[in-house]
Amino acid sequence: MSSNWKRYAIGVMLTCLSLLSASCGSGSGKSTPATDTVSGTAVKGPVANALVSAYKMDALGNQGTEILDSTTSAADGSYALRIPKDTGPIMIVVRGTATSSYVNEADPTGPRVAFTADETLRAAVIDPATVRSVPVTPFTEMAVTTLQQYAAKAAADVAAGTLAQMPSINTLNTTATNTIETAVRIMTGASSFSISDVSTPSSAAALALFAQMLTTQSAGDPAITSTSLAQSFVNAIFSGGNNLTQLNSDIAAAATVLQNNPAVTTNIPTPTAIPVVAAPDFTDVTPPTVPTNLNRSVSHNEVILTWTASTNGVAGYFVSRNGIRIATVTVPGYTDATVAAATTYAYSVEAFDANGNISAPATLSVTTPAAPLPGSLDIIVGGQIR
Repeated sequence: MSSNWKRYAIGVMLTCLSLLSASCGSGSGKSTPATDTVSGTAVKGPVANALVSAYKMDALGNQGTEILDSTTSAADGSYALRIPKDTGPIMIVVRGTATSSYVNEADPTGPRVAFTADETLRAAVIDPATVRSVPVTPFTEMAVTTLQQYAAKAAADVAAGTLAQMPSINTLNTTATNTIETAVRIMTGASSFSISDVSTPSSAAALALFAQMLTTQSAGDPAITSTSLAQSFVNAIFSGGNNLTQLNSDIAAAATVLQNNPAVTTNIPTPTAIPVVAAPDFTDVTPPTVPTNLNRSVSHNEVILTWTASTNGVAGYFVSRNGIRIATVTVPGYTDATVAAATTYAYSVEAFDANGNISAPATLSVTTPAAPLPGSLDIIVGGQIR
């Protein structure tokens, strides 16, 4: 009798455990909501121990009050956030804490610099389901600031009756991103620069220039942070005049210091003066034509993409790999030197204009060959490789 009771009790417990493991014993009866993972890095140099949060974003590029997820950046600046599916546009905000710090790009061998509570870096993500890797840098901060300025102007034009309807948040963000990428490309003399890539030489040079400007200016005024400097950068390229003259002077002075700094391994170019940015024409809603004749030349460690130029006011091209934007170029053609051997990649190229209109993508699947064996030698004999 006692043995039967024990067997019955054990059976009941096992049944309950199986129900709990199937989420049937929680009492709510609700399944876990589906989410998308958005990850990336917070970089000035890499920002460690910062608070990284995701918020909803409204049609004017403003941060909502609801926190969708929050985490702390790792020592290398990396983070990962889980965003409920179909959330819509979000803003990722990196805030300083009492323990957060970063590597100074202008002095990478020197001590780490405090990333204070007065500082924030932001990035706009229009569709979290399709953009998995989001670096948050001073340049994404500038793009968010620019987006909000464009949105405010467009809203005022709609209210005044000079604009029929408010541009989409995607158009606003694309135009803002293009504006900042163009300014930084001019500043560094780079043929290409994308705010979604922090590993290329042009990105490293741009970050080092920004860091040196911050180092120099904050020495005279401790209230100057990366946030305030990013705001000043955007104000200068929009307003021109003495503000732009001062910005270009500061950039040139920062480059001179870095060019004579043996600790900086990045090749810092002599900057080119940034011109005043013209206001975009949001009445233009016609995108450029789709890039045609997308083709490739492939080796085990490099993919060279070529295509025929688009028409209808094209200002440049977005190049994406496996759904992640890896470059923005102004002329047809891009070399991806970060591929692995014996791997298949899906590339897409979209043309954009100065007003934020984007063409449909041209797509191409590329498989890289296996890497050659060390010391191997291919000899062609009778048409056959041996």
